Order: sequence, then structure tokens, then C-alpha cells
Amino acid sequence: MKQGKEGADGRWMLYSWLIIGFVFFLLLLRWPLLPNFLDIYYHLATAQGFAKAGGFITHDFWSYAPVGRPHLYPPLFHFVILALLKTGLSPLFVARLLDCFVFPAFLAVIWFFMHSLFNGRLAFFSILISASLYSFYLASSNFMPATFACIFGLLSFWAQERGRIISASIFLSLAFYSHAQIPWFFVLSYIAYGLFNRAQLTRCLIVVLCGIVLSLPIIAYLFRNRHFYNPRLMYEDFILELNLYMLLALLSIKMVFHEKGRFFILLSLGIAILPFISSYPYRYISGQGLLGLILLSAVGLDLFFQKKAAMPLVIPWILVFILFSPTIAVTRSKAVNFSIFNSTYINLVSFEKKIKRPNEYSVTSSKFMDELIRIVKTNSKDNDIISTNLPFMGTIISAQLGRADADAMLQEIDPGTWRDPIRQAKLIIWFKDKEGRRERKLSALVSAYHLEKVAETGIAHVYRNNVTRSREHVQRADIPNRFILIICLLAISVLAWDLSQ
Repeated sequence: MKQGKEGADGRWMLYSWLIIGFVFFLLLLRWPLLPNFLDIYYHLATAQGFAKAGGFITHDFWSYAPVGRPHLYPPLFHFVILALLKTGLSPLFVARLLDCFVFPAFLAVIWFFMHSLFNGRLAFFSILISASLYSFYLASSNFMPATFACIFGLLSFWAQERGRIISASIFLSLAFYSHAQIPWFFVLSYIAYGLFNRAQLTRCLIVVLCGIVLSLPIIAYLFRNRHFYNPRLMYEDFILELNLYMLLALLSIKMVFHEKGRFFILLSLGIAILPFISSYPYRYISGQGLLGLILLSAVGLDLFFQKKAAMPLVIPWILVFILFSPTIAVTRSKAVNFSIFNSTYINLVSFEKKIKRPNEYSVTSSKFMDELIRIVKTNSKDNDIISTNLPFMGTIISAQLGRADADAMLQEIDPGTWRDPIRQAKLIIWFKDKEGRRERKLSALVSAYHLEKVAETGIAHVYRNNVTRSREHVQRADIPNRFILIICLLAISVLAWDLSQ
């Protein structure tokens, strides 16, 4: 594909950054409703555990307290959060800040990748489609470590195409230190790209090998403790959203095989998702796994815009993508819904949605939650343990107060041994339900454990366990923060040196 005059025109860059800026603006408007989902609270709690330990630790003592469990999550994202917390920002502020910045940053990297390796027009169409797909936004925002891994994966391909094998290998290893599965998607993409583009096969295999070698500490650790992982408890049973814009990818296949070369990167990213769909269907069908199909769809859309008659339609087409994003949604009950007004922009400004999703707008900051958190803080000490009848709510409270939790999110990581959470906890927060069924169970627990009522709010009862002697057992870091800082500075220095050559 030849770079046309219009592809070099600064208008394409301007259009791209206007879209990215507009998305960022809409996210800022939603600040009080952020974060979108619950996962960020797990990462906040983990970062605060690292802060207590003084660095990276392989035992999660802040969950399933006081026994804890193996910590089986790559640490890079948690150190990003820890760095922000060290500035004095509150945990909730950090969560909202990341929700505002991560997706626009992802869009910026997609633009940089496509602009550097192809042209400004293709970069624009990539942003136009990426920003329109609401499920892509939602997954990128909700599952930030996976998004970080995608960012590093794209930067790895970019560095490899520039002939910077050292940088490409480091970027790929950073993906491994961000997420456990997404990097393998990029490994397969590298192998597929090398097979399609034989001139690059050796270099691709070298990057994969070096990236894995640099990542061996985390890969070996996760593999050694794999028996603690229970996939039956993995909860990612979300709505699958099939966006019809992805059909544009079919238009690009002939052109990809005609142009060959680095266009095979896009095809490789598009097909490498296939082995992973069964394990994380939502993430690979509706979320970050769409990355390759989005880039191929941008190529398909670009084919239309190469015709002179289509050029004056740029602004109208921007408006079309802002308003429309035709989507077929398959709910958890196998019901099928269709929505044509399903763009990111429409969903960010609308409170009433045709498609109801279990992973959006989980408003966990309200006057009720704020009141409850104040009560827990007043009636507990730093080393006390809390427990709730809703484990994800316990993590939300734990993340904002730095209290250890007798329960846990990410329940697919088995603690190995079980201890009665009510018996271990100093404070028990019991959330109400409309039918009152939870209260009936609470009455039996109060009698059995001799619990003392501390407070009652509109959403929960709070009880104190005066018998327990259990406390959080803070453990020392396996790798102290000073060594983590040295490793990070070393990686940045090598990247700066290699990319400047």
C-alpha cells in the first residue's frame, strides 16, 4: 500500500488526537462514577500489601488473612499503583486516575504503532475503530494489567521492525511481568508473523527466546505454583459483544497477502487469539483480543478511503463512528440482543443502556460506602482483619483502608488451607439484601460467635468479634523496593540506549 499525499497530511494526526482527547474528556466527566469495575480494588489491595512488605512478595498475606495464599500475579502493574500511592494520593483517586488514563494511553500506543510502521491515515482509522468499540474500551479499562501487556506487546513488535532486538525483547518481557496470559498471545503472533514473513523469522524467534529468558523468574514461579490455581473458580462470565465493524477485516485479507511484509503483523495478531478464546472468551472475543481484528478492519476501511470520492466524507464518517457501533450481544442466559447505538461515546454519556453488562459502572463510592468505610476505620486498627459476606466488597474496603481481609477476590487462587473467616476477623461487615435472607443467616452467626453490634448503615451491619486474637501477619519482601527500582532504572537505561542507536 503506497503512502498517499493525504496519509502524510497532518490532518490525519489531528483527527486521531482529537478522538483520543475526546475520549479522555468523556472519562473525566464520569470521574464520580469511576472506577468502572471491581478488579482495580484487587490491584490496589495488592499494591498496599507490597507497601507493607517493602517490595515484591510471593505470599499474599493481606488476603485470606491471617494464613494468606501464594501471590500469583505478575507485579508490574502493582508497582505502578504503589508509585502513585507513594505520592500521597488516596487509593480511590488512584483507581479513578488510572481509569481515565489507561485507555487513552492504549489508543495513543495503537496510533504510534500504526503511524510508525504504516502511515498516518491507517493510524487514524485504527483509532477511529478502536475508540468506537465499547466492549474494547470496557475490557481495556477493567482489566488494566492485560492492557499494559498489550501496550508492551505492540511496542515489542515496533522495536523489532526497527531492528532493535534488545528493546523488542525487553518490551516483550515487560508484558510477561504485567500479565500471565496475554504475553503468550504475542509470542504466538511473533511465530505466526515469522512464518508468514520468512525474512523476519530468525529475528522473531530471537525476540521470543530472549523475551522468555528475561521473563523466566516470573514464568518459573507461576508454573511452580500452578497447583494453587483452580480454573473452576474463574469468573469471567460476561456478555459477549460481537461488533459488526470487525467484518471490515475480511476486506483486508487479499490486500495483506498482496502487500505482505509487515502487514502480516496485523494478520498474525488477528489469528493468534484463536487458542485463547476458550479460556477467556470475553477478553479475546470482545476485549483486548480484538486488537488484531481492529487493525485489520482499519486496513479494510482504508481501502474504501483510497478512492478520491470518499475523501470528503472523513468528517461525516467520524460522526458515524461516534454515533453508531452495531453490535450483537450474547447474554449469560444465551439471549441475543442487537444494538446499533453501541459506541463508546454513546455509552459513556448514557445512563440508560439497551445492553445490560455485569462489568460496567459498579459504583462503589457513594455516601453509603463512604459512611461504612468511616465506621470500619474508626472501629479497627491497622493490623486488624475484616470479613464480609460478599468477598468483593471486602476487597473494596480492604483496598481503601489497608486492612487485611479474611476473604478474597481472585478466588481461583486457592489458599491451600481453610480457616473460618468469621473466627479470624475483628470486624464483620454484613451486607443487606432486599429479601432479608442474609439477615437470617447473620442472626445465627451472631449467636454462635458472640458478636457485638457496632453499627448499622443503609447497606450493612457491622459487628465486632471480641474473642479473636488473629492479626495480620506482615511478611518481608522477597525483593525489596530498592532492588526493584534498580531493575527498572536498568531496563529504562538499556531501552534508551538501544532505541537511540
